[in-house]
Amino acid sequence: MDSIVLEMSTIIISTAVLCVIAEIAKQPLIVAYIFAGFLMGPSGLGLIHGNGFFSAISQIGVVLLLYLIGLELRPRKFVDTLKKTSLPAIFATLTIVPFGILIGWVSGLSMIQTAYLAAAFLFSSTVVVLRMISEDGNVDKQVFDSSVGMLIIQDIIAVFVLVFMNSQHGNSGSYLTILIFMLYGLFIISLAYFLQRYVLRKIIKKIIHRTDLVFLIGLAWCFLFAELAEILSISREIGGFIAGLSLTCLPAHKLKIFIYKSETIRDFFMILFFFILGAELELGGIGTYSLLITLSLIFILIGKPTIYYFYMRLFRHPKSESKEVSFRLGQISEFSIIIVLLGVSLGHIGHEFSMTIRLLLFASIIFSNYIVRYLPIRKVWGTDLGESPSLLGRILPRRKE
Repeated sequence: MDSIVLEMSTIIISTAVLCVIAEIAKQPLIVAYIFAGFLMGPSGLGLIHGNGFFSAISQIGVVLLLYLIGLELRPRKFVDTLKKTSLPAIFATLTIVPFGILIGWVSGLSMIQTAYLAAAFLFSSTVVVLRMISEDGNVDKQVFDSSVGMLIIQDIIAVFVLVFMNSQHGNSGSYLTILIFMLYGLFIISLAYFLQRYVLRKIIKKIIHRTDLVFLIGLAWCFLFAELAEILSISREIGGFIAGLSLTCLPAHKLKIFIYKSETIRDFFMILFFFILGAELELGGIGTYSLLITLSLIFILIGKPTIYYFYMRLFRHPKSESKEVSFRLGQISEFSIIIVLLGVSLGHIGHEFSMTIRLLLFASIIFSNYIVRYLPIRKVWGTDLGESPSLLGRILPRRKE
């Protein structure tokens, strides 16, 4: 117990010191969180050990993040957002896969390693993208909604990939497994709506004067559906999102209690998430993948946003919205790590390759933050490409934005 308290104290103190330095130097705070983890972790000073405890509790922040996203959406508006973003997200996903295969082939990977690399490229980090938006402070609401729509589509695809991989491992019929997964999803959504309408509303009506108790009930609601979703192999993150979305039918003054009181606890667990991400990075033995790392980072930071920008403009999203959303998607995701770790457990890939993917996540998060925050290419690229008569200008009609 004493060692856990000591490590928690180390996490808080080191992160606070580096965040103050980052703020003075006008650097993104996410970079400070990650670097603090790397510095204190096994690859740095060795003050934090990889016992899995902090890694597990840091995932609470991801669940709370998705829960709060659900709370701030409205079901009808969420459906409209998905309608606008689903086609660009799906077409971009289909386009990214061949590039992942090409990079794997050029880097000399085996077929199975190439497949995992392409899968890792598909997803952007929900945590990082929304954190960048919150740190910016001047982001348009439409940019936020489109970013959430893109990320939710990616998360759904990621869950399908995980379900498919598990079905192959269990030698069960993959199509039947996916059908069962979809039925489970409908079950959770229906259950959340039913319990919210006929049970939760009555409970909240009786305790509305006790805001602390209302907040506690909201957290219990979140983790109830997060764990139910995990039991049904859907993922805690999606369960938390469904829990939040189901509460949006409540009156606005009741929603504010859930939102405002949950934000602080979410931020603390999110700091843990980024800290542990840095602490778990191991650099030993990945030198043989230097070409892969170089090509992958170029594609993730430049090629991937370009693909998303192209398809958002193709499906008539405004130019400014397209560039703001696409640049923020220039990293890989925690889902990428989950898929790779599953590959290690199945014996498909080795530990060194999985650490290489983790390094790509680490580096792409840091560099994408700098690109979004500092590089003038955002303005130049968005203006020139959107007006190019040789590319999108020939496909899209001109429109006022």
